[in-house]
Amino acid sequence: MCVNKKDKPRAVRRRLRRQIEQQINAVTLRRQFGSELTGTVVTAVCNIKYADKLFIKGAAVTQERRETVAQMISSESVERFLDSTTLDFSRIKNPASYLQTALFAFLEKQCSTDSSPADEAPDKPLADWELEWFERVKAKRHSQETE
Repeated sequence: MCVNKKDKPRAVRRRLRRQIEQQINAVTLRRQFGSELTGTVVTAVCNIKYADKLFIKGAAVTQERRETVAQMISSESVERFLDSTTLDFSRIKNPASYLQTALFAFLEKQCSTDSSPADEAPDKPLADWELEWFERVKAKRHSQETE
């Protein structure tokens, strides 16, 4: 389940889940990897981003680490993760927790191995107009792909 049920009303949880589905392009992932796996990935991403407390391999994760990894979550990074991982849920008791841990470790490793000249400059958050522009470009590309 995405986020703690006690803290968030059902409508809020559904809205957060829909945001995650859009962020990782769940429609395309469902076609490529199936509905069950995609749904589990959405739950795992939702937990990484919104759960009150996050535990990876039994250890609590600091908010700073969570935010760093959460910024790496995109349709491309999730697809890269799923392409690079062989999953056998037959021996896994809690697939969402397993994927949450595996995805978190994968993205954290990507953070530490991604090194470019742009990383040397301090990261500034994008302005609202830049985020809107990125969304428009992404939507246009998506509409061109579906034609």
